[in-house]
Amino acid sequence: MTDSQADPGFHREVAANFVRQGRLDRAVLPFRRCVLLAPNVGAHTYRLATCLEKLSNMSGAARGTTQASARVAEWAVISQADDPGIEFLFTSTLTNSGRTSKAAERFADKVIPAGANPDQATLLTDKLVQTNRVAEAVAFLERIRPAGWSDMLERRYAVALWKLGRMAETVASFHRLSAAGPNEYHRLAYRGMAEACAGAYDDADETLRRAGDEVGPDINSNYRLSLAEMIRFSPSFHERIAQEEPDADLPEVRFHGREPGLHRACLVTVDWGYFKRFEPVFLVNARTALGFEYHLHVVNPEDKAELVAFARQADCVVSTETVPVDGLPDWQRRSTIAALRFPRALNFLATGLYRSMAIIDADSRLTDRTAEVFDLAGPGAFGMLHNPYLMPWFEYNASLTVIHDTSPGLAFLRHAARFATYMIHHDRPRWRLDQCALFSAMHYYRNILGTPPVFENMYAWRPGRIDFFKREMDEKIVSEARAKLSGTGLSNIVSPP
Repeated sequence: MTDSQADPGFHREVAANFVRQGRLDRAVLPFRRCVLLAPNVGAHTYRLATCLEKLSNMSGAARGTTQASARVAEWAVISQADDPGIEFLFTSTLTNSGRTSKAAERFADKVIPAGANPDQATLLTDKLVQTNRVAEAVAFLERIRPAGWSDMLERRYAVALWKLGRMAETVASFHRLSAAGPNEYHRLAYRGMAEACAGAYDDADETLRRAGDEVGPDINSNYRLSLAEMIRFSPSFHERIAQEEPDADLPEVRFHGREPGLHRACLVTVDWGYFKRFEPVFLVNARTALGFEYHLHVVNPEDKAELVAFARQADCVVSTETVPVDGLPDWQRRSTIAALRFPRALNFLATGLYRSMAIIDADSRLTDRTAEVFDLAGPGAFGMLHNPYLMPWFEYNASLTVIHDTSPGLAFLRHAARFATYMIHHDRPRWRLDQCALFSAMHYYRNILGTPPVFENMYAWRPGRIDFFKREMDEKIVSEARAKLSGTGLSNIVSPP
């Protein structure tokens, strides 16, 4: 062995170069040599731990769990390290490799006693439930409970118990969340969920309405604070809205530019402010749409001539309507317009304008593979984004819903649309109304009618077909859209930043 090969710094630099190149598999061996040559240098150990954790995550997703599991054997070098951070990375690697039971055992035996934050257990809990090991997740949470607990873990515990059908324990868990609530709003919201799980649906609805009354001025600055107050459980309520107006009674919707020429469409519903904000993104999306229409529905337009010009340049379908939202708080106006996506999609399907629709968020970006989402949710099915182990107001993500006019999903959309319409006209629409409408419609079919619809979970199919982004990335995606339009001759219709 040469002098340089005996120097842990040499191997550390070799490994670091591989990491910078994204070649994590090549970085493992030099990092391992670095640790063996300098076993007391914690930084080296931690770098190896991090490298292996990332590699196992990458391998599990792209190369299969066999290679990832093989990499876990490398942890023998550091598995005895008395460091909660390294132990947590070790359990994360086991989890990424599919060895969740072993990860849960080690987390309880090593990580918690070493002083780790119990909230780190949320990652492992989520991995367990996402692989349908809900009973293991509950057992794991109950095992670590004496060492420390948090509202975050209690929420996951409540939902996991709910999915297992252990309703008495679920009710008790929601009552604990209610008792620990930071304010009256949260206390009432969780109490309402406890009442719903106990089967007291009318009481639950009344409690959730009271929660809505408790929302203070904070919602004016952060309208996403709203949670469960838009959910309804009562059979009488759902039976009443099921008798709402016919689907084909389209309100005063006007079309600008050409009519649809294809029977499939992606629908985006926005107000004038969102139209101006995301105009470059809409233009790029419209030019990307292949095999389907890009349908932009604008509420309360301020310049219809500008919309006509946009529709012509973008070669897309543009429709408008007027909704009385003047004088409403900003959060209520935004919530109303976001929830209109469901009744309008239902109207367009019921009137025969389209046979299939993908209902998407305004800030979604289409790709050259977007058309595949219509086929993945085949003609006898429909598609939603579903995470069964989140709280009800997050369980069904409203950013992608695919419906065909021949599928059982049309009846489901009808109830969700009528739910949203009722709340817009007879209540105070809040943020997440669209997601609460999806959850409430599923509750109606599953627990009241006893006929839960079958649907395709689109989470596995969305990547590479429709891209979604966090709200803080809005400016970035608009800038990228402007860059794509630069020099195309289309950028002249897009307002300057």
